[in-house]
This record gives sequence, C-alpha cells and structure tokens, in this order.
Amino acid sequence: MTNAGEGPAYGVALLAGVGTGVWGSVEEACRKSIRQVTKIAPQRKSAATYDRFYATYDKLYFDLKDRFHEIAVLGNT
Repeated sequence: MTNAGEGPAYGVALLAGVGTGVWGSVEEACRKSIRQVTKIAPQRKSAATYDRFYATYDKLYFDLKDRFHEIAVLGNT
C-alpha cells in the first residue's frame, strides 16, 4: 500500500502539480510524492485462481479488441 489513500484524487493532484510546474514530469511527481508504507504478500491460492481468470480475460480482450474499436467509431458518427 502507498501513502496515497485517495488514489484517483491524488493522481489528479499530481497531474495538476506537473501542469503548474511544481514537478517537471509525472515520473518526478510520483518519485517525490508516493511512498510504499506496507507490503501485502499475495495469497498463493488466490493468485493461482486470479491467474486462471486473467488468462481467459486476456483471450477475450484479444478476440474483442477490434469490436471495441468498431463501437468507438460508431459512437463518433
């Protein structure tokens, strides 16, 4: 876990800092602002289950990515 409890809001604040010149890049903002405060070890049994689900998701994404593009194009017409 990191010191940033509000992930999305914290990210927006970092982007605003980059945009206003507080930091020179997103990488610099992250390097100077985000710290790991705790480390959570994966549960091997859960990780194996997630790996199986991810393999199916990965195949589905590959099969559907062209359809996603078609939907995006249709939405812009």
